[in-house]
Amino acid sequence: MKTIGIAGMGKIGWRLQKRLEAMGHKVVFTFRRKMLLSFEQLLEKYKPDAVFVAISTLDQGEAELALILACAKAGIPVITCAKGALAYHAKVLNPFIPLIGYSAAVGGGTGILQIMKWRSGTWDFQPTQIFTSINGSFSLLGAVAEAERCSVIEAAEAASAKTIHDGCAEPGVIDGPSFLREEGNDVKRKTCIVPWVISGGELCITPNNLEVIQGRKLDEIREGCRFVVSFTNYEPHDEPEVFGEGFRAVVGKWHLTGGWRLKEKLPEGGVWIPPGAGNAIHVTEGELGKSEKYSSSGPGAGAEPTTTAMINDLRAYLP
Repeated sequence: MKTIGIAGMGKIGWRLQKRLEAMGHKVVFTFRRKMLLSFEQLLEKYKPDAVFVAISTLDQGEAELALILACAKAGIPVITCAKGALAYHAKVLNPFIPLIGYSAAVGGGTGILQIMKWRSGTWDFQPTQIFTSINGSFSLLGAVAEAERCSVIEAAEAASAKTIHDGCAEPGVIDGPSFLREEGNDVKRKTCIVPWVISGGELCITPNNLEVIQGRKLDEIREGCRFVVSFTNYEPHDEPEVFGEGFRAVVGKWHLTGGWRLKEKLPEGGVWIPPGAGNAIHVTEGELGKSEKYSSSGPGAGAEPTTTAMINDLRAYLP
C-alpha cells in the first residue's frame, strides 16, 4: 500500500481517488484552493509516497509548476496530467526529471510519450519523421467533418458540444470558435513537450516560440483532413501544406509543423489515426525513412485514459 496525495478534485482527481483506493492505496490528502493548510504544509504533515497533480492548465502553467516543484524539492515523486508547466517551464523542471511522471500530459492512454522515452534511450534510435495526432478533440472534429461532408469550421459546433458533454473539452470551450481556439492552444502546449522528451530534456521550446502560419481557409476544405504535428530531423524540401492557422519551428535538428492537412497527403494515407477522439503517433526510423515504420494509437482525452496513464506512471516510480 502506498500513501497518496491528490491536487485537484475535478473529474480526473475524483476518478484517481476511486481507482487508487480500489487498488489498496491510501489517499491521505486531497488539495483544493482556499484550504486551511497550504500544499507545502500538507506535504510536511502527511509525507506521502507520491502525489498526483490533476488540475487544468491555465495561463502558462504557473499553478502546476508550483505544485510540481514543491513535491520534487521534497523528494516526493509527482505525477501530472497538466501540460502548462512542462510546455512553458521545462528548463526549470529539468533537474527534477527523475521524480516527474508525465505520460498523461500528451496522448492520454496512447502511450506516445512512453514510446518516445523508451526508444530515445536505445542506441539505434534514428527517427527521420514523427507524425502525431495529439489532440483527441481535434481528431473528433476531423472525423465529424469527414462523416458529414462539411468543413471543419461547420463541424466545430457539433464537436464542441460533444466534448463538453463528455467532459473532455479544454477550459474555456463554450462553442465552435472557442473550441477551435482553446484546443489549438492545447496542441501547441503538447507539441512543445515532445522534443523535450525525445532529447531527454536538452531541447526546450515554448508555445511562444512557435511561428504562426496561415494556409488556405478551412471553410474551403471538404475533403477528409486531420490536425497533425510532424517532426522531421532534416530540412524538408517542400513545406507541408496546411489549412487554416498552423505553426512551425526549428528546435535543434528538428523541423516541426502543425496544422490541418489532407489525410491523403499523410504517411500511409493517415490510416494510423483512429476514428473519433483518439490520439496517435507514426514514426519512421532509419536513413531517409527507409527502415522501420511503426504506429501506436488509442484513447486520448477523458478521465479514464488519463487516469490509466497516471496510474501506470505510479507503478513505474513505486513498483
